Amino acid sequence: PVTFKVKNYGGSSISNVPVQISVTNGTTTNYNTVVAGPIASGAESSEQTVNVDMSAIGTYTVSAQTQLVGDVDNANNATASQNTTNIAPKIINATTSYSTSFETSDASVAQWTIIDGNEVFDTGNKSRKWTINNNLASEGTQSMYYSSFNQTAVANDWLISPCLQLQTGKTYEVSYKVAVKSAGAAAYGVKIGNSVSTSSFTTTLYTTPASYSTPLDVNSNATFVVQRHTFTVSSNGIYYLAWHATSGVPINSDQINVDQVIVKELKTTDAELISFDTPLQNTTNCYSATEDVKVTIRNSGSGSLSNIQVVVNVTGPVTQTLSQTVTSLAAGQSQQVTLGQVNM
Repeated sequence: PVTFKVKNYGGSSISNVPVQISVTNGTTTNYNTVVAGPIASGAESSEQTVNVDMSAIGTYTVSAQTQLVGDVDNANNATASQNTTNIAPKIINATTSYSTSFETSDASVAQWTIIDGNEVFDTGNKSRKWTINNNLASEGTQSMYYSSFNQTAVANDWLISPCLQLQTGKTYEVSYKVAVKSAGAAAYGVKIGNSVSTSSFTTTLYTTPASYSTPLDVNSNATFVVQRHTFTVSSNGIYYLAWHATSGVPINSDQINVDQVIVKELKTTDAELISFDTPLQNTTNCYSATEDVKVTIRNSGSGSLSNIQVVVNVTGPVTQTLSQTVTSLAAGQSQQVTLGQVNM
């Protein structure tokens, strides 16, 4: 939709003001509407909305003009043309996911939307909003972060993903790595909405704990931890995910870092190897004849799993096959598995 207001610069009240919205993408399409009013002298109309067709991928030029008969000053009848680009949505299905680590080589980073909810500025005239952090990353060299340095008002700042094409009847997961340096007030939530307007994010997938005395996902040394949230949608269409930085009081030196974002459809059956825990990999050490072999697996599917066979093959001076069966594992649950011992 295109939204606009009409202001009456004349000395008398006006009503039934014709407005034409022009949208150009190769060809120009005009959309005509009438603002009923009345609009008093010096006043503005309420916000008006005109739905336009911008479904085709590409760049559009949008302009608006009033066409009131008898208007004696035509110089202020039209807006300057605005350009906007419709990008292809990120299709999320059983074979296609979306991921980003916010590196400069990733063109999709430019498709993220950043909204400063209260436009607060510090003494260096830098806005309180999400931005690229070149000094901290879980992998690579960059993450996206919100910093509250010298904040003078409560945080209200949004980091919004590119558009995602989702379907009803599917279960999706968003995972990411997060590191928070908190003096006690910084928090964030993850939400889903159907536009980049902050008012559309009415469904909350996650909110940080209310108490930061024993935080669940905050580490004073800014160690990244993995967060995973599953969700569904009520109808087929375009959706957006948002990370919303908040605080109950003005905050001074807190920082929220987000990295390695992945959005995917969960498969019904998906047993994932998370880590090979012991013996340590790619290291040189003095080992014994009874070294424990441990791995961590996760049920990354949407349904419970049973009788999961885990196998580790050992080659080198000793050749050995170790196996263990995990009786059951609920969706989203992880478990460390001890497969036996190896002579090293």
